[in-house]
Amino acid sequence: MNGHHFLLRALLDSYQWVPLSNRLFQEIYAGGVSGFLVRTFTETFMIALQIAAPLIVAMFLTDVGLGFLARTAPQYNVFVIGIPLKILIGLIMLMLLMPAFSSLFEQLFVHLFDSLERLFGLLQGRAQSG
Repeated sequence: MNGHHFLLRALLDSYQWVPLSNRLFQEIYAGGVSGFLVRTFTETFMIALQIAAPLIVAMFLTDVGLGFLARTAPQYNVFVIGIPLKILIGLIMLMLLMPAFSSLFEQLFVHLFDSLERLFGLLQGRAQSG
């Protein structure tokens, strides 16, 4: 696939997209770049948490149900029952959530490329919009 060629081309082109000049270092020193990166990281983390929340809640409720089962019927081996049950519930939740994820990921990629454009604009010294 010649992926190493694409990597080298991207590395060389990055110096044309964001030239190394004193303006770049002034923006970094002023805190404009770091502030933007912190805001973007915060938004990304919140989006990742929101995407994972339904699966995390389903696994938590499965663990709670298995905990009740272990207390009410101690003769059942919860570990033997729990692992396949959690795998099955996780796969079912993924199948239910996949249609919604397709439109969500489309919006996320639009947001990703918008953020990259703003970052490159900030690094090149243009005013940041939004």
